[in-house]
Amino acid sequence: MNREFKFRSWQGKTMHYFDFYDIMNRGFDPTGYGVFDAVNMQYTGIKDKYGVEIYEGDIVDYGAFDLSVIKYEDGTYWARLGQYPLNVVHRDIEVKGNIYENLELLTQ
Repeated sequence: MNREFKFRSWQGKTMHYFDFYDIMNRGFDPTGYGVFDAVNMQYTGIKDKYGVEIYEGDIVDYGAFDLSVIKYEDGTYWARLGQYPLNVVHRDIEVKGNIYENLELLTQ
């Protein structure tokens, strides 16, 4: 399995997406917007049931449970408050938004 190395960077008002190619050819800050002053998140290598890429910080829904945030911890990506590794639940998961642009989803 070839893993895609993709990233996104939140600069307070805008989310920028870039990949490993951008970093190698344009330097560590391919966005030109100061990723050192931003929140940077990595693509998990997994897509949701609709083919949407899942990144750290995404708010996801996987059916019978409340919405959860994707986090990277202990060498893997987790959903549902750290109870389930993402690779176990991804077949039923749906990306609803992310914690920077759609935080209100977690309070509904």
